[in-house]
Amino acid sequence: MAPTPQAVHSRSFASRAPTEHHPIAVVDDDSSVRRALQRLLRSMGYSVSPFCSAEEFLASGALEDFDCLLVDVQLDGMSGVDLYKCLIAVGCGIPTIFISGTVDEATIVAKTGRHGVAFLAKPLDEDRLRAALECTVAALPS
Repeated sequence: MAPTPQAVHSRSFASRAPTEHHPIAVVDDDSSVRRALQRLLRSMGYSVSPFCSAEEFLASGALEDFDCLLVDVQLDGMSGVDLYKCLIAVGCGIPTIFISGTVDEATIVAKTGRHGVAFLAKPLDEDRLRAALECTVAALPS
């Protein structure tokens, strides 16, 4: 059972020391994708925490610990878009990069109502992922 939005804590960017590695949460129900992203992101210098579902991510209680959420649009259970909406509803404005092999960027913008999120198509291009992450962490409050 998914936690209620009240169980999700608000994000506090101010508590992050500028010298810390940027922790990234990866939510994808495909274990091979999670492993590949974990290896790739670590090779780029990011700290990575993988989650197999939106529900697992919400239940972690560590939402405020991440500088970015990399989430598949289509997940078993709660979708990546529904996860994003839940986080926004409770005031958790974690920067989000959506990934999908079947959904396009216009659909994501329409479903989220936001233009401040990034979208990457699968298979992921390493340079585009790196650029999206660099833009995301550069925009974080210090």
